[in-house]
Amino acid sequence: MKKKLLSTATILATVLLIVFCTHHSSLAATKLMDGKVIISGFLKETAFIRTTMWDREERFHDSDLDFLQTSGLFEVLYALKEDPDFTINLFCGFKFW
Repeated sequence: MKKKLLSTATILATVLLIVFCTHHSSLAATKLMDGKVIISGFLKETAFIRTTMWDREERFHDSDLDFLQTSGLFEVLYALKEDPDFTINLFCGFKFW
């Protein structure tokens, strides 16, 4: 019983460590109106965590987290006219951080 509980806890801790400590970004892209409209974008979370802190700096920091930023990009590309010799595309993008 103890061995099974220990192995389950070890597997759960390993999975949680991998999920929370590896770099992730969320990407998405889709085509609409038979490929005339392409919508794409991403969301990303960036964090810097201090592993060591000097005693003289501890009074200025509440936690070991130094930097936390969420950023994203949303893009839309619309093919207004497509001919073998002539192409007109409209692009719109929105970035936040």
